[in-house]
Amino acid sequence: MEVKDFVKNEGQASKATIHYYQQRIGSIIYPTIITRPDASRTAQKLAEFMQNPSPAHEQAVNRCLAYLYQTKDCGLLYSCNRTNPQNVRTDLLKELQALIPTEVGEEGEVGGALHTETSKSSRTNENNSRTNRPSEQNKENNLQNDWPKQNVDCTKDINMFEEGVFRAASDASFADDTETRQSTEGYTFHLFNALIDWQSSKQRTVVRSTTEAELLALSRATTQLYWWLRVFDQIGLNTYEHPSIECDNAQTVRLMVTDAPKLMTKLRHIDIHQSWLRQEVQKGAVDVKWIPTRAMPADGFTKALPRQKHEEFMKMIGLVHVSKLESGTKGVGETLRTI
Repeated sequence: MEVKDFVKNEGQASKATIHYYQQRIGSIIYPTIITRPDASRTAQKLAEFMQNPSPAHEQAVNRCLAYLYQTKDCGLLYSCNRTNPQNVRTDLLKELQALIPTEVGEEGEVGGALHTETSKSSRTNENNSRTNRPSEQNKENNLQNDWPKQNVDCTKDINMFEEGVFRAASDASFADDTETRQSTEGYTFHLFNALIDWQSSKQRTVVRSTTEAELLALSRATTQLYWWLRVFDQIGLNTYEHPSIECDNAQTVRLMVTDAPKLMTKLRHIDIHQSWLRQEVQKGAVDVKWIPTRAMPADGFTKALPRQKHEEFMKMIGLVHVSKLESGTKGVGETLRTI
């Protein structure tokens, strides 16, 4: 999306134009919530004009669709060793080859022999189960016994991670909406060098300073951070790291990590978010770290970036071109097409 602000349509679009615009917005939103977080900010901004789009909005939608189509080979790459792409390509090739069945059945179907043996064993097990059905209590005990007793050690190669196994970041763009003067906020969560959760949204209330906007964004991101920590605890994933969240606003970080006076504001909801964050940081439940704006992975979720910064943003969130992985390893392209 161009680095400029869009305004409301002064005229009135036809019903056909509105319907077609909404269809294209839906086509953009679908990939942005799955594997294309780089277009989340564009989708969020253009979705504001679905009731009455202007020709400028339609042109921006078409440009975004063209961008997604031309970069359709981009995807999120999760790996433990980003510093050595050759190892990443080799591991990817092994994983893809392991997914391809090698047995051919009697009727010429791939995996037919394995399927036949599985069918025979399943019929035998079904006959045996009719005579000796385990009770529900035994089933529950078996499930508990099969569950791993120890947490998964995801930091076996911890020295390969430049930024840690699990990263959280929060950012806000103060009063960037020229119509309502509301701020835009965004957060990102990295696991194994790529995004697993992200959001770009407009704050519901108007704030009076950048610090207040950053506080609201940081509070919501911290709440989401706690949700992910509970998920990791349920599945037995231990990152061996103290929970922390990154912020590029020095004043906001100073309010959290030092004994500096609180931000004086008459907005009760902002004061509540500030007090809760200070409480969580001071009791050691979470850390707030400052990072420069050029290293902020959530920056592309709060504002439109020029081309060079957008390419750097794609690298920070873990987006890579699959075609480059294919060309770097012999046989990976054929394997991908086979699957």
